[in-house]
Amino acid sequence: MNQVLFPYGVSNFEQLVTQNFVFVDKTNFITLLEKQKFVSFLRPRRFGKSLWLSILEYYYDTNQAHKFDQLFGNYYIGKNPTPLHNSYRILIFDFSGIDTSTKEKAKRGFALSVQSSLDNFQVRYHIFDEKTQDYIRSAIDAEEKIKRFFDLYAQEKPLYLLFDEYDHFTNDILYRSWNEFVESVSKQGYIRKFYEVIKSATRQGIVDRVFITGVSSLTLDALTSGFNILTDLTHSLEFETMLGFTEEEVQQLVELTTKDKTLQNKALQDMKQWYNGYRFCPHSHQTLYNSDMVLYYLDNFKYQQVPPQRLLDPNIAPDYGKLKQMFEVVNLQKNQEVLEKVLQNGYIDAELIPIFNFEKGFT
Repeated sequence: MNQVLFPYGVSNFEQLVTQNFVFVDKTNFITLLEKQKFVSFLRPRRFGKSLWLSILEYYYDTNQAHKFDQLFGNYYIGKNPTPLHNSYRILIFDFSGIDTSTKEKAKRGFALSVQSSLDNFQVRYHIFDEKTQDYIRSAIDAEEKIKRFFDLYAQEKPLYLLFDEYDHFTNDILYRSWNEFVESVSKQGYIRKFYEVIKSATRQGIVDRVFITGVSSLTLDALTSGFNILTDLTHSLEFETMLGFTEEEVQQLVELTTKDKTLQNKALQDMKQWYNGYRFCPHSHQTLYNSDMVLYYLDNFKYQQVPPQRLLDPNIAPDYGKLKQMFEVVNLQKNQEVLEKVLQNGYIDAELIPIFNFEKGFT
């Protein structure tokens, strides 16, 4: 019973499948997702976003067609494939790990991150000769790099763009300097210009699909018309359980660790108290469990049948620090008052109206 492998910390789908990790099959959502072209889908940290992008990568990548049955054959989407599986070249951006300690380093780091993604694309598909690659690399700014790439790619197969941690470095900028954040996403900002180039590529048919994930909508809201092609599924009831675990799914996972009903109930009680409570759609009648926390708990529980000594995964400690910083942006006192109401009452009644004013911020 304790030999079961829980994919705690695993974000590569091929590794998960070939190494026989437990997989909660969410691939039915691919069928629904394919009805959308340009999507944003936001969730808290450690909620399975990177693994989901890996699933999309392996499902749609032309280079992975020969592995389709091996990777997806046992799951819903392998038995019910969509027309577009393995029909795109995949361009992946991951904006975590960028040095934002100064304005200059942030801009340069963003450009280097974009270049790294373009280099990885070249390694995967071998599209350009060395002279063309050098021409793209010689561009200093991110928007010019991606523009040159699209200009030279125009006659090739359509692209599916995947963005992981799209807001990771912009949130770091926001914590450090509100004015710098506003400048970077405003009309002449380098981040906005980058996304404007991508928007143009969608009109030209070079980019056929986009999936963006991250934690906060602040950056996308601030970009306004610079990248207003996205359908935000973050609060969609239809997609609410695409990431995270339902209570039924957690129950099934617990049953893999022990047949003892008393121990099962104790584990479920612990996790319900500590990891359950996420609701992303106002019309939902259920709450979700943080998937990282559940896997962390069960990966410890499966051996000695006791919970981990620390019920909160210590690897998320930096995320709590960033959450604290978020409350200090713009109006610390008002933000703390709102947080106090949530903690005291368990909820707060409010209507969110995302209107961005570059002088005053979000109102």
